[in-house]
Amino acid sequence: LDTGASFISDKDILSLDGILYPNPATDAIHLSPSNQETFVKAEFYAVTGNLVKSFSNTRSMNISDLPEGIYMAVLTDSKQKRHITRIVKR
Repeated sequence: LDTGASFISDKDILSLDGILYPNPATDAIHLSPSNQETFVKAEFYAVTGNLVKSFSNTRSMNISDLPEGIYMAVLTDSKQKRHITRIVKR
């Protein structure tokens, strides 16, 4: 049975607090310039664990179509390690 929340229990996940801005965001999320070459994929999950957005270009990510709320952003680096942070959408 897949609960959809299994991405959080991964031992490889590292915290990314402050790496995405602005937070809270309304239209677009940006990756801090010093990290733009590091990440190859970004995925946004709702609090239910459902994947709601996925990006292969992580420099600027348009989230204007997402409802207001709290999301978990999971960024995958070039070594396939996943990093997680929380994003607030207003």
